Amino acid sequence: MTASLRRLQTDHIDLYQVHRPSPDTDIEETLGALTDLVRQGKVRYIGSSTFPGSQIVEAQWAAHDRRLERFVCEQAPYSILVRGIEADVLPTAARHGMGVITYSPLASGWLSGRWRQNAPLPTQSAVRERFVDRFDMSLPVNQRKLEAAKPSPVSPRTTGRRSSRWPSRSPSTTPRSARF
Repeated sequence: MTASLRRLQTDHIDLYQVHRPSPDTDIEETLGALTDLVRQGKVRYIGSSTFPGSQIVEAQWAAHDRRLERFVCEQAPYSILVRGIEADVLPTAARHGMGVITYSPLASGWLSGRWRQNAPLPTQSAVRERFVDRFDMSLPVNQRKLEAAKPSPVSPRTTGRRSSRWPSRSPSTTPRSARF
């Protein structure tokens, strides 16, 4: 961490997030290491990213029980097409007083018009190579995404703009200007 701070030319990180829970590492061990960083003044706040609600609860319980720093926010994908966090993560985060920072408001490009029926696919990317089915235009689930992403006949150029603003209108997500 010290070397990273030096490279960043700073003495602390405002928010340090753990991306995806590790099935091989106990959450108490993770929170313990993060708590050490907070107590050393190298990190101000800690958060989680792409944790399911049950693991958010487990982390909050472990932090309380072991007197460790707790996650103050969760970062999750959220868009008009990807709304899975509404049933589990958003209520859990609210119950534990956590902020929610969303990402991928354009659903990996589906709502930007990047993917189109019968159009050549954009050049290969690392994401497309890892998640082949996510971008396979022949799959029914992706056909539904294409249908949902069709531009409005009334306002054909605003689908991407509307979609990118949509997550911020949810009362359960944290505004970009929020302070923890």
